[in-house]
Amino acid sequence: MNILNVVTPVLALASSFGAGAVVGNAIKATTPDNLKIVSKVLVGIGGVVLASVAGDAAATYIDREIKNMATSFKVGNKLGEDLSVKMEEAFRARADRTADKPDDQPDYFEKPDGKTE
Repeated sequence: MNILNVVTPVLALASSFGAGAVVGNAIKATTPDNLKIVSKVLVGIGGVVLASVAGDAAATYIDREIKNMATSFKVGNKLGEDLSVKMEEAFRARADRTADKPDDQPDYFEKPDGKTE
């Protein structure tokens, strides 16, 4: 099982509850106590809707960012693998060139005085 299949819903749920709680607290803090019963009901319904929208937006954002991050890691790993293959090919090509050279021909890393680096 892929760890992202477990982590993503957990983080999305936590961020959804967190965003909903923040919106709910903001509504409670800014709502006057002396409202009539109809206004209290309407503010309560509006608060639930706003908290749901904020929670859904937070969950969607978390899901999208985790997928973007996973894609970036996959692309980075693929680039790293490609670079590793290219470097190995280059080292093998150099080894093949230096293995076939006559002993009197200087190596690529030999200094003019004959000493190697």
